[in-house]
Amino acid sequence: MKKTDHVENGGNSAGAIPGAVVVSEIKGQAARSLIARRTRWLEWIVEKGIFLVSLSAILMVFLIFAFVGREALPVALGKTNNARAQKPIKPEEIAGLSPGAAFVL
Repeated sequence: MKKTDHVENGGNSAGAIPGAVVVSEIKGQAARSLIARRTRWLEWIVEKGIFLVSLSAILMVFLIFAFVGREALPVALGKTNNARAQKPIKPEEIAGLSPGAAFVL
C-alpha cells in the first residue's frame, strides 16, 4: 500500500468503499462538536448561576451591615431617648397625669 492509496481511498486500506472512513470521521467530529457545544452551554449556565449566588451572598452581607449600622447609629451619636436621661416621676405626680401622657415623646 502506498501513501497515496491511503489518501485516495479515504483511509480505507481495503479500498472497498472509497471515502467511507472520511464520512465516519466527519460524523464523529460532528457528534463530538455537538457534545462539546452542549457542554459549553451547560458550563456557561452553571458559571452564571454560581456567579449570581455568590453576588447575592455578598449583597446580603452588605445589607446586614447597613441594617445593623442604621439601628446602631443613634447610639453611636448619643441621640438615644432612654430612661436614664429622663427625670424620674415622683409618686405624688403620677395621680395628676392623664393615661396617655406617659407615652408622649
